[in-house]
Amino acid sequence: MLVRNVVVENADPLLITNIGASAVGLVTENANHLRGKISVVNTGGTTATITETYSMPYMDLLPMRAPHEDSRGTKRSISLLPGQATDIAIPENARQLTSEEILDVGRGRSFYLMGWIVYSDAMDNKRTLAFCRKWDRQSKRFYVVEDPDYEHAD
Repeated sequence: MLVRNVVVENADPLLITNIGASAVGLVTENANHLRGKISVVNTGGTTATITETYSMPYMDLLPMRAPHEDSRGTKRSISLLPGQATDIAIPENARQLTSEEILDVGRGRSFYLMGWIVYSDAMDNKRTLAFCRKWDRQSKRFYVVEDPDYEHAD
């Protein structure tokens, strides 16, 4: 499933997160946790090295300040050549969903997967890609949240 298409015209690496629809099996599998993956692609013209990642589930309305901003991520050292991709397991925090929350998602309660990826480019410039995707229970897909406080890259 492609969540976002980006055309890159410069040589800087840009990592794009694609969240697979199978990531939210909690409603159909009757599990109490989220399992899945984020596919990360280097669409730039130089090598990108992922150095840290973080992802978490979130329910209800999004607050003014992203709840994951001060979170500690998982240290990584994943180098991606131009056009190369890798998968990262989600979520990385240990929060379990309650049985009631799982039922609420099935009834239409807002459910998000959000986080960030820190990476460096070939010039060792540190960059951050933040993402936030909202689950749509009818299409069983995540969709990009159009909010620059949650979905942005530098």
